[in-house]
Amino acid sequence: MSGENRNVKSIGRYLGEHTILVALLVMWALLFVSTDRFRSMDNFLSILQEASFIGISGLGMTFCIITGGLDLSSGSLIALLAVVNMLLLRATDSFLAIPVVLLLGALLGAFNGLLVSKVRIPAFITTLATFYIFRALAYIITGGDPVTYNAAWFIWLGNGSILGVPFSFLLMIVLAIVAHLILRRTQIGRSVVALGNSPEAARISGLNNDRATIFAFLMVGLTVAISSVLLSSRLWSANPRMLDGYEFRVITAVVLGGTALEGGKGSIFNTVIASIFYCSISNAMTLYRVDSYVISIVTGIILLLAFSLNPIKQILDERNNKKAVARSKAVSGGAK
Repeated sequence: MSGENRNVKSIGRYLGEHTILVALLVMWALLFVSTDRFRSMDNFLSILQEASFIGISGLGMTFCIITGGLDLSSGSLIALLAVVNMLLLRATDSFLAIPVVLLLGALLGAFNGLLVSKVRIPAFITTLATFYIFRALAYIITGGDPVTYNAAWFIWLGNGSILGVPFSFLLMIVLAIVAHLILRRTQIGRSVVALGNSPEAARISGLNNDRATIFAFLMVGLTVAISSVLLSSRLWSANPRMLDGYEFRVITAVVLGGTALEGGKGSIFNTVIASIFYCSISNAMTLYRVDSYVISIVTGIILLLAFSLNPIKQILDERNNKKAVARSKAVSGGAK
């Protein structure tokens, strides 16, 4: 095979693995041409900022879905952690409240993982139960009232920027790099992927499936906790009703990024790009003053597309594999 053909195949393989990036660039090009309001730098920075709130939680959700699991509780958890964060900040007026919230998020995520791995309750049922529990706790703690805190240093976390780039977006990039290294370069990351590919094969290989499951859910709790701090900072407040349906936006972004619902396959990079893609669509509809009900319909369509892409891609991959096997047999037969 010539070098040129190898390069073409490499480019094709890269584009196939990062379809969501191609989709994002095409959509941006169309919007850039169609409306001058989209072209402003402030608008682009706004998209990146909003994407970071979904994308950071999406990093942990990527680990969870790669194991073959699913966490439906993240929307309720982010509300609970946000109100706890604001209450602690008001009580202590100290930055130390934030590490406490991050630790609490990690522990509640690990609690989900323990129920799934040790008690053997399916992830769907476990996180559906904690979906209700976490939201109810947020109501009980606050009495249903919003909680505010407006210290300048705290407000900067969700609204500030460094060299013009939103701090929350820069933080997402740093966390994404760390998450990628954990997933691809560490034993626990490889265990997460192996568990998603085949729990039995992972067990026979000597990997600890329970530990991988708990770690994946812990990552969800930790990243949701980080998002809760940024979002409550962004809004200067938190309330138990906030971010209803947030979990579906996060899951949609992760699946749009190519993470397989059946487990075993996922990309941190694609999750970040998919978060930007998702927020770009919302931004475009707002710019075009699309009715809120229509936005809900489009969001539902995106959800359907996200969950149908993997089966379609799997069918195409199987068809290509069959063709490759047939060609190989034909070549072998010709050689004989």
